[in-house]
Amino acid sequence: MAIVYVETNFILEMGYRQAENEFCERIAELAENGLIALVMPSFSIGESYETSHRREKERDSFVNDLQARQAQLNYSSEIGRLEIHIKTVTDILRGSVVTDFNRLNLVLARLAYIAEFISLNPSSLILAQEYQTSLRMEPQDSLILSSVMSHLSETNPSECCFLNKNVKDFGQPRVRNELRERNCRIIYSFEQGLNYISSTLGS
Repeated sequence: MAIVYVETNFILEMGYRQAENEFCERIAELAENGLIALVMPSFSIGESYETSHRREKERDSFVNDLQARQAQLNYSSEIGRLEIHIKTVTDILRGSVVTDFNRLNLVLARLAYIAEFISLNPSSLILAQEYQTSLRMEPQDSLILSSVMSHLSETNPSECCFLNKNVKDFGQPRVRNELRERNCRIIYSFEQGLNYISSTLGS
């Protein structure tokens, strides 16, 4: 069975219904049907929640700024109508925060049943620190990469791929080469990833 590695962006695509959500959903269905082994670093769970919290704060800041600007306006009849529209927008934004968070939780609960999560261990932490220095990676990215590399070393799969949209850091030649040496192809879009997986399954 082919191993498909994913990371935080896979969770966020599904949780926030972003552009490639459809392809992530189909990949998840393949895992549910036992056709692929879906594997991701456990660190991605915390990173997903951190991203959710940051987006919530950004939305709250925008809503508060909008309300503050509204309070500065003189309430003519035209401004009164504008006030109604602003309230509608702020209500929608506040409601979307709850909706997005609930959907993220549902996605994580689903993945808990269909995916394998790679635990962080001392060797992967040391490797992550090395990546931070040699590849100038951010700590979060280095932990993702080191977790995948550690799992590859333990399992030695004959065929696998790593779906990751971060071309800037994970597109470095050394990263691609080290993954290739472990029979792992890195793919930078979920649509292309699904196409590759489908080709290996003969569908």
